[in-house]
Amino acid sequence: MQAAASRKIILLDFDGVVLCSPAADKFIRQRCERFVSCYTGIRNERTIKKLNTFLYKKHGHTVAGLKQMTKKRISLYSFNEAIYDNIDYCELRANMKRNEFNVKLLENAQRDYDDVYIFSNARSDWVYNICSSFGHKLDARVLDVSDYFLKPDKSAYKLVETMVEPYKSLVYIDDSAVNINAAPEHWTKLHYTPKG
Repeated sequence: MQAAASRKIILLDFDGVVLCSPAADKFIRQRCERFVSCYTGIRNERTIKKLNTFLYKKHGHTVAGLKQMTKKRISLYSFNEAIYDNIDYCELRANMKRNEFNVKLLENAQRDYDDVYIFSNARSDWVYNICSSFGHKLDARVLDVSDYFLKPDKSAYKLVETMVEPYKSLVYIDDSAVNINAAPEHWTKLHYTPKG
């Protein structure tokens, strides 16, 4: 067995890296838009879409952006409940294509690294249910910090680091430049784009 301090580990974001699905993105985005509408009182659909996109791109997560914009306390629990509860995964999966689940990336990570982790702002039940709906048994540990901190909050990275220590090298892959830029400097950071 490999000594813990010599482990090579990889942290993969889920949505946008392991799962690259327009149908799943749309589903989550629409739920986020409803959440933003509830918190801001804005009812114009076009305005809400633009606002949600802006909040996510500028702040790395809708909740982080809403907190900045409204100065309101927003519970991560209430956000996660609004976004991830009561999902019909069979119906959602019916709208998704097989190649939208990046099995090859997971297989390569499992071959090349001692430990593979999913580091996502999504709840762990979303990750496991999506994997299951694609018939994939996830051989990676999901670091579920989404009820406490969200990327790009530095506290999320600190918590994750304590969960995976000790290690020799750590590679972090995310599709959000905001999240990549917030990660610790000593991590190897790769900004993932759909073309790889």
